[in-house]
Amino acid sequence: MNGPHLHHDGEDPFGPGSYFHQTRRPIVCLAFLAPLLAAYEVGVIWLASRDEPIHGGAGGWLRQSLAETGAGAAFALPAVVAAILLGWNFYGHHRWEVRWDTLGGMLGESLLAASLLVGAAFGTHALLGDGGAGDAPTVTVDLADDAGGAPRSTAANLVGAVGAGVYEELLFRLALLPLAYGLFRLLRCGPRGAAALAVVSSSLLFALCHHLGPQGEVPTLGPFLFRAGAGGVLAALFWWRGFGVAVGAHAAYDLIAGVLLAG
Repeated sequence: MNGPHLHHDGEDPFGPGSYFHQTRRPIVCLAFLAPLLAAYEVGVIWLASRDEPIHGGAGGWLRQSLAETGAGAAFALPAVVAAILLGWNFYGHHRWEVRWDTLGGMLGESLLAASLLVGAAFGTHALLGDGGAGDAPTVTVDLADDAGGAPRSTAANLVGAVGAGVYEELLFRLALLPLAYGLFRLLRCGPRGAAALAVVSSSLLFALCHHLGPQGEVPTLGPFLFRAGAGGVLAALFWWRGFGVAVGAHAAYDLIAGVLLAG
């Protein structure tokens, strides 16, 4: 795929050493995401010791699907993410340098994007409602069955927000967005048209998935429009700022809207 986020080092208009180029390198994204991956795995193990179910949208769904193939397969998820990013870095001929100041900048970008999404969520709720009294809709797709409907603990919500940030971006942005782009290119769309259609279609599917499955919400206009818009923002972050920033923004938003402001 020839999308902007897959430039080789020599093709970046800002230069191979620029901050904006470094954030898109897969190895830098992996270094940025490593603490989130580790925190999610530790959290899952801790929740299992307390007999609490695993939530967090795609993270819980992927883990449950893998668990059906073998006792230890569920814990292969971090290895899958690492293998994808390491392979991408190697075969894309990207540099292997990781700088601390770059990781700090990515954290700042993620928090800024999440804060803007929080403002947009409350603005959408104020204009269109449908999200619950004063609540900002989360951008987590809950595909896992919650048998019994027991309230989730704060710890479960924290772990779920981290897992959603990583694994929903893995599904909807890292996997689906390039596939949709390639499909529209095969249908003879130009590069810009294919990119626009890939963003729109993947964002609509992202919003729609919140209303599917046993935990799907009743479709309402406000949350659907917000999530479709949030999907577009996350796709733009992935396209131009890299996978790491998109994951960071998604996880930070769900931590703020789904945990800190939900109490």
